[in-house]
Amino acid sequence: MIRRTGRGDSGDESRAEAGPEGVLGSDVISAIPGALVTIAEELDRIFPKVSKAGKPIEISLFTFADAVRSFSRDHPGDPSITAGALLRRPHPGGHLIFQVFLDRKDQIVVQGDGRPHGKAIVARSLDDELAGKFTNSDLVIFR
Repeated sequence: MIRRTGRGDSGDESRAEAGPEGVLGSDVISAIPGALVTIAEELDRIFPKVSKAGKPIEISLFTFADAVRSFSRDHPGDPSITAGALLRRPHPGGHLIFQVFLDRKDQIVVQGDGRPHGKAIVARSLDDELAGKFTNSDLVIFR
């Protein structure tokens, strides 16, 4: 089982939640430790590529359970994938969420054309559990 600790923007330590070993989404890092800032920057850089993949999926409520199911259901089968990430950005319709997959070095896994595996979602709202994961940052890592 993977356990991570880090320091959020406020300097408070945040501990990932642990779940069953081997389940993507069983550990969640909601604060951005220093090294993970680069993931957020990279996601910002590749947003245009994700957006070109098609219109974002629009939903009224995106839940923590939806996110975990989505990582499992939408896994592209690339054996280098060891984690997933959600990046949240403001959107006129609520929240723009980008779901991507990461390798063991926390690099975004991309397809042959340079677009990341994943999708864009516009959610009018987030359930309390998922919104709570975004408390200290706009990036959530699922391990």
